[in-house]
Amino acid sequence: TGTVEETVRHYARLAKEAGLDGVVSSPLESPLIHEACGPSFLTVTPGVRFPGQDSQDQARVTSPDRARALGSDFIVMGRAITRAEDPRQAYEGPIGTSP
Repeated sequence: TGTVEETVRHYARLAKEAGLDGVVSSPLESPLIHEACGPSFLTVTPGVRFPGQDSQDQARVTSPDRARALGSDFIVMGRAITRAEDPRQAYEGPIGTSP
């Protein structure tokens, strides 16, 4: 029960209390997690897409720039690169920003 924000904070605190160094979360929750557990508690964030890309099965996506601005420590690009027509170009190309 409770809001998504309350649940995220609760699970992040439990993970920290259990001795973990961080959690996997949406980039959108990175600020909440760092607020609850401190800036050194890591957030690994999938659901990152280049601007204009299809979100595929991810419901809550951000661009790499937005994920960084939200405080993601590590971003997971996955299919945005591995399924690109030219994966090297996708990796090396300009990141861009989202609105």
